[in-house]
Amino acid sequence: MDMPDPVTPLTPAEQAFVATLNATWTRDQVLTRLRTDLQTAVQIELATIPIYLYTYYSLIRNNESGETISDAQLFANKAGGIIMSVAVEEMLHMSLSSNVLWSMGVMPQLYGKAPGAYPTGLPYHNPQGPAGPDGKTAVQIPLAKLGFEQLWHFLQIEYPEQWNAPPQDSNWDTIGQFYSYIRCLLSTQFVEDSDFQRGSVEHAIQPYNYSPNNVDTVYPSAGFDPWKPAPPAAVSWADPVQGAAAAAVYPDASDSHAGATQLIAIRSIQDAATAIDTICDQGEGVPIPDVGPSPDDDPSKDEESHYVKFLTLQAQFEDYQG
Repeated sequence: MDMPDPVTPLTPAEQAFVATLNATWTRDQVLTRLRTDLQTAVQIELATIPIYLYTYYSLIRNNESGETISDAQLFANKAGGIIMSVAVEEMLHMSLSSNVLWSMGVMPQLYGKAPGAYPTGLPYHNPQGPAGPDGKTAVQIPLAKLGFEQLWHFLQIEYPEQWNAPPQDSNWDTIGQFYSYIRCLLSTQFVEDSDFQRGSVEHAIQPYNYSPNNVDTVYPSAGFDPWKPAPPAAVSWADPVQGAAAAAVYPDASDSHAGATQLIAIRSIQDAATAIDTICDQGEGVPIPDVGPSPDDDPSKDEESHYVKFLTLQAQFEDYQG
């Protein structure tokens, strides 16, 4: 179903927080906090990208190919494709946050804003989380090769926000709670469409600058004949080995976004809310009221959330070690 997702309505917890903001904050306070949190959002996404890319480049994806590909090599290709698919969407999220901030007349800052060293916590993240495989609770994400523990660190990053969790922009437990805080700021009575018309749309990052899939996100689902032409054989029963095109999996779905395109320039409150919604749903799953996050990143169920992608890899990892 190639169509944009609906923007998620505010939860009761978000509605209550918006009411508090309207009653106790000023317009200047809201806009200042919004600009600050959008810069933090850029830095959060910037911090995650090297983590995923480092693990991606620890994989060797081309030892075997075609009809003789082993189960272990199939898993390596799948893991690589999925990790890169998430890294690509993190780049999208950084671009969306940057576009919202740019629309408010503020140049996003990247240089000197990445973590100075790894392992690292994410900006303003709660330094303690659930115990990992080693029993430790510190949220310190390393640069490391693919492994069960590194996949656990990925899950620490992408852990889904529970439905109706309180918005938080400091000491937050999930990235969803952080973006929930931004969504609440956008929903106050103080914010106007004109606030997002202070940066030139022409100088924003444009939709054509983003592609959800590339040669590094695609992976084979099974063995295949690399010499077979792309169209399927006319008589499939006579040629049971599929070609590369039929075996190819594209982990980032084209309709995985709210709004007209995945990457959008910002001109209004609605545009800003749309950008934030895309970020949250892709990472943690589209929310289901009174239940929690869905394993899918949009109602069409064409693509899993980042959290479920990594959880699936971790569940399968033990079978393919070595």
